[in-house]
Amino acid sequence: EPDYAPFYAARAELRKKTTPEKSFADLQRAAQLDPQQWRFGKLLTEHFIEAKQYPQALQTAQKYYAQALENYQLGMLVAKSLLLNQQYKETNELLSKLKILPYEGATEGRRLYRETQLMLALAAMKAKDFQPALRYLQAAKVWPQNLGVGKPYQEDVDERLEDWLLADCYDKLGNATEAKTALQRIVAFKRSGNNSGTLVVALALRKLGRATEGETLLQAWLNNRPNSPAATWAQKFWRGERVSLAENDGNDEHYRVLNEWSKLN
Repeated sequence: EPDYAPFYAARAELRKKTTPEKSFADLQRAAQLDPQQWRFGKLLTEHFIEAKQYPQALQTAQKYYAQALENYQLGMLVAKSLLLNQQYKETNELLSKLKILPYEGATEGRRLYRETQLMLALAAMKAKDFQPALRYLQAAKVWPQNLGVGKPYQEDVDERLEDWLLADCYDKLGNATEAKTALQRIVAFKRSGNNSGTLVVALALRKLGRATEGETLLQAWLNNRPNSPAATWAQKFWRGERVSLAENDGNDEHYRVLNEWSKLN
């Protein structure tokens, strides 16, 4: 029964996998004992995110961020929570103000920015405002300097998801030339690996009249990873079945964006 907050935070980590309810109680106790320690607020927010309790995550992150507006780690957590609560305009506004210091592996801020632009584009597409959607999609390819990471060499940047949505926008606008160019960029991207990009390539191949190649690509993924929920999810997506993201072990921004796009079609 110590009154030392870090003890409870440490025990919460040890209990995380085995007894999550006790782990959460320990985090709450740590925060109660030291309400000014932002790291406990960060841990609580991350707990709510993992539990998919997004409103609670946002409330907690905002509470701690209000006490330390210079703390960009809390700022990123607020942005992530806003994004998960589908408050895309608010996320975009916050990310434009954040100044994330560069550090090794500092990609989270840019990932949040990219998903925000893509989701704003999808909202515009849903409203059939395709010109604003195009602007958001072009913005998604930008690497803002304030988000803590520089742009890699262009050939290493995976923009297949952006190009897929661009192709759809151009198609809706009747610009077949630009749509085809975007699709060709997708299939020309050389990075290998079984992930959401594989599904985007397959979709692009089908749009280009090469559906058999796309189906073969997805089947090869499933053959290589027969127990992969992501590969199974991609197969169902290809067939037009709209399935829960819970079936996908990745559950990252690519799948969230594709899931939202599927609702438009």
